[in-house]
Amino acid sequence: VGKNVAVDRYLSLCGAEREYSQLHRDSTVSSLTATPTLEDGILRHEDAPLVRAALHGRVCVLDEADKAPTEVTVLLKALVADGVLPLPDGRILRVGDNVHADFRLVVLANRPGYPFHGNALFRECGDAFAGLVVDNPDVDSEVALLEDVAPSRPHDERRRLACAFAELRARHETGSLAYPFSMRECAAVARHLELYGSEDEGVGDALANVLAHDAYAPQRAMVAAVFEAHGFEGVADKLQRKLDGIVPSMAYDVEYTSIKGSGGASVPRTGLSAPKFGKVDPSGNPHVGGNTWAGGSGGSDTAGLGGRGGPYRLWDGKHVPHQVSDEAKAEVSEAARAEGRRQAQIAHKKRLEEIEGMTENEWDTYKGMLDRIAPHVASLREQLGAAKDRKSERTWLRRRSDGELDDDRLVDGAAGERLVFKRRGKPDPLDRKPTEEDEFRKRTLLFLVDVSGSMYRFQMMDGRLARMLEATMLVMEALEGLEGKYEYAIRGHSGESDGVEFVEFGQPPSNRGERLKVLQRMVAHSQFCDTGDRTIEATRRAISDVSARGFVDDEEERKHLVVALSDANFSRYGLDPRWWAEALSDSDAVDAHAVMVGSIADEASLVAGALPRGRGHVCFDADELPVVFKRILQHARIIDDGEEM
Repeated sequence: VGKNVAVDRYLSLCGAEREYSQLHRDSTVSSLTATPTLEDGILRHEDAPLVRAALHGRVCVLDEADKAPTEVTVLLKALVADGVLPLPDGRILRVGDNVHADFRLVVLANRPGYPFHGNALFRECGDAFAGLVVDNPDVDSEVALLEDVAPSRPHDERRRLACAFAELRARHETGSLAYPFSMRECAAVARHLELYGSEDEGVGDALANVLAHDAYAPQRAMVAAVFEAHGFEGVADKLQRKLDGIVPSMAYDVEYTSIKGSGGASVPRTGLSAPKFGKVDPSGNPHVGGNTWAGGSGGSDTAGLGGRGGPYRLWDGKHVPHQVSDEAKAEVSEAARAEGRRQAQIAHKKRLEEIEGMTENEWDTYKGMLDRIAPHVASLREQLGAAKDRKSERTWLRRRSDGELDDDRLVDGAAGERLVFKRRGKPDPLDRKPTEEDEFRKRTLLFLVDVSGSMYRFQMMDGRLARMLEATMLVMEALEGLEGKYEYAIRGHSGESDGVEFVEFGQPPSNRGERLKVLQRMVAHSQFCDTGDRTIEATRRAISDVSARGFVDDEEERKHLVVALSDANFSRYGLDPRWWAEALSDSDAVDAHAVMVGSIADEASLVAGALPRGRGHVCFDADELPVVFKRILQHARIIDDGEEM
C-alpha cells in the first residue's frame, strides 16, 4: 500500500535525516546493533543503522519488521519501552543519557499470515509503539493515484480499474479470494497500460501480464468475472492464453444440483401393509399419500419422504414432500420396522457397490459444487500451507563463503580461512533422518460429519446436505498435498452409528475420483440409515481417539483439532445442548468445535449459545464455510490470527 513511500515523503517534509535497515527471517540481535567486518585480518564492528540513528539524532526506518524473529522484535520493545539497549561492545544505549533527543524509530510491518508469512509483530510489542494502520485507499484516492501513473489513459477506464480492484479486496475480506490484491497490483496494471497499451493490447492483456502469477489458481475465473463486470472484456480468454504458456491446462467437469423447498400440508392416511420399494411412475407426477409409488411423500410402505413404514428415504428431486404425523408413524409395527431396516441395508450395500464402480461420466453429478468451492479451496490451502512447521524451520548453516561472520571461526579467519561465515537456511534433508517425533508433530484433524436421516430429509428445505458435502469437499481439496503437516480423518455420525469411517487417518483420497466416492457414500448413508441422533456419543469418541496422541508440542501446547458438524436436531430426540458442551471439553489436548449447518426454527442458535465460548458456530450459507473454518483454525492456533498493525 506504499508505506515506504509515505514515510519517505513524511521525512522529506520534516527535513529529517534517515537511517534505513530491512529486516528478514535471518536477522539476529547482533545484526540489528552491529555490523562485523573483516579487513586485512582485523575484525571490526561498525554501528548498525539503529545505533547510528540513536546516537546522532536521526530517524531509523526498520522495514519488513514482521519477518524478523521474535527475539529481535523483543529487543526493539526493550529500547522503546524501557529506554535501554546493550550493545555487543559493552556500551549501553540509554534514553536520557547517550540517546539523542531527536532520535525517532519508525517500524514498518505487514499483518501476519498469508500472503506475507510474517509474525504477529503488533502482538509482541505493539503496546510500546504508536500504531498506525495504512490501508488500501478509497476508490477516489486510487483514481487520483492512477491519474499520476497513467495520465494518458481515459478517466473512465482508470475509475473502472480502481472499482474492480476494490471489489477484489472486498472478496478477499470475505474469504472468497485467497490473494489480497493491493494498490501495488492496481498501479502495475495502469503503468503497463500507459507504457504498452494499444489497440492490439488492451486491459485484458495488461491484466494477464501483471496477474499471471495468479492465473493458475482456481480463482482465475472469479478474478476475470470481476473485471468483466466492470467493463473489461475478454479478460478470461487473455488469462487462459497466458496460462497455457506457463502450465498445462487442467479441467474437471462436475455438477451438483441443490434443490430447496418446504412442506407440511395435511396428508390423507393410508392403511399399512408391508415395506416395499414401490412402482416408478414414468410420467414424473407428484404422489402424495397412498402406498403404490416410489419417490412420493406422505404415504405408507413405499420408499419416499415424509411417510411411514417405508424401507428408506427416496426423493424424486423435484416435488415438495409432505409429512405425516408422529402418531401415524407410531402405528407401524415392530415387525414392519425390522423388515424395512433389512431392505434398507440391502439397498445400501447395493448402492455402495455402485459407487465403487463409478465411471468418468458420473463426474457430471456435481460439476457446480467443485466450481463453487474452488476459490475457497485456494484460500484455505494457502492458509494451511503457511502454518509453521518446526522441523522445516531454518537453522544456522556454518562454514559458508558469505553471510554473517561466525564468532566461533574468528581465529580461522585471521589465519586466512575463507569459509568463516554463517547464515540461516533450511538444513539439508539428507543430513537428517526422520524420527517418530516428526510423525507425532503432525496436527491431527478429525472432521465429524452429520449423515443422519434428517440431513437427507430436510435437504430440499434448507440445503443442509449440500452444505455438508461442500464442507467435506473443501476439507479434502484444501488438505491435498499437505500430508507432511496434517493427518486427517472424516468420520460420520447418525442415528445408526457414532463412527462411520469415510476417510481414515493416514489414508486420504489420492484423487478427485476417490473424493467423489467419499461424498457419494455420505449421501448413501444419510438415505438408508436408521433414525436417531448420536452426535454427542460421536463427539466423545472422536475426542477420545484424538486426545490419545497428546499435545502436538508440550512447550506451546498446540492442540489437535476435532470439528463436529450437525444439523442441531436435538429437541426431537430429547438431547440437552449442555451435554454436547461437556463433550467438547473432554480433553485438554484437543481443540473441539461444533458447526451447525441446519436448523428447525432457531434451534441451531440455541444450541450454539449453550456451547463453550468460541466453540459453537452456525453456518447456513456455503459461502460462509471458509470464514467459519478460518475462525476455527485460528482458535486452534493452526494458522495465524490475522492481527493487523
